Amino acid sequence: MSTEMSKYVLSLLESYNERERKIAVLRYNLEHPTTVSRTEQIEAMNFRHGDSLGHSAGHISNKTLYIALNYEEQTERMNAESAHEIAKELFALECEQRRLTYFIGLLDKRQAEVIRLVFVDGIPTKEVAASFGLTYRTIDRIKRTAIENLAEMYAYSDQFRV
Repeated sequence: MSTEMSKYVLSLLESYNERERKIAVLRYNLEHPTTVSRTEQIEAMNFRHGDSLGHSAGHISNKTLYIALNYEEQTERMNAESAHEIAKELFALECEQRRLTYFIGLLDKRQAEVIRLVFVDGIPTKEVAASFGLTYRTIDRIKRTAIENLAEMYAYSDQFRV
């Protein structure tokens, strides 16, 4: 199996938890978008004169209203573009995470468990070895074999990706 694909799989495994955090942040951003109310927009556009004598409270000129409505349209467009970019990134991260999780599930039971413990749960290889009652070298070999098997799955799968 190619060393490059094994390195790629290892980088995916090592960044698993970071990807989970990014997914959570992006989901939050989609569910809780930042918005500006109409009142806030109009207040922001209600400029004062340089002499600090400004308009009286509650008075909004037609020009200010036009600017505020134009600002609102631009804000909505920018918010929609931002939401689209967030959704696009979220989709890509979730697809990669599902693909990795699925392929881990295709490993034999012990290999899958070692990969999950070491990379997902972040348990040091020595502790995993102790919990299995095996040597560090044996767990390290299982881990390397699992990574090679995952690399083979990725290489095979990539032949059919468009």
